[in-house]
Amino acid sequence: MKRIAVITGASGALGRVVTAQFEQAGYQVVPVRGVDLSNPAEAQRVLDEAGAFNVLVHLVGGFEMGSSDEAWHKLISMNILAAVPILREAAVRLVGRGGGHIVAIGAAGAEARVPGMAAYVATKAALHAFIEVLAKESASDRVFVNAVLPGTIDTDEKRTLVGQALLELVQADSTVSGSLRKV
Repeated sequence: MKRIAVITGASGALGRVVTAQFEQAGYQVVPVRGVDLSNPAEAQRVLDEAGAFNVLVHLVGGFEMGSSDEAWHKLISMNILAAVPILREAAVRLVGRGGGHIVAIGAAGAEARVPGMAAYVATKAALHAFIEVLAKESASDRVFVNAVLPGTIDTDEKRTLVGQALLELVQADSTVSGSLRKV
């Protein structure tokens, strides 16, 4: 079976590394760049154009210190609203195809509850909760939903480790679901 991975956030530093790793592992990669994934119609269009994918890797997200109204709005948009439509739609399509894998980038910091990072911690924690529930809703249909929770991703070495963890979770024989794997 052809392995096709849709990778959101493919143009970022992490996205470029992860895309290369998936290509080296034999996946045909459909990179997603510059699309408003908070718009359900756009999320559907992206997946329509991707065709018969069996893996979705969601790397879109953001970080900002503080708890200003601006920080809350920005991080809700980037960390939750840009994730839910595409993850939900991917799960529906993968159920219809008999299974597949969804992996997203979370954040170890969401569990640390660090002062000065309320908006970031809350939005990443909400994403983690959504992933865990989506995993429970989809696992019986062989759609395995997981997240990798890195600390700071500021070096190529760390990006490579994150990519390796993402790849491990989407291997054909992996039936892990609901995992929030720290790296």
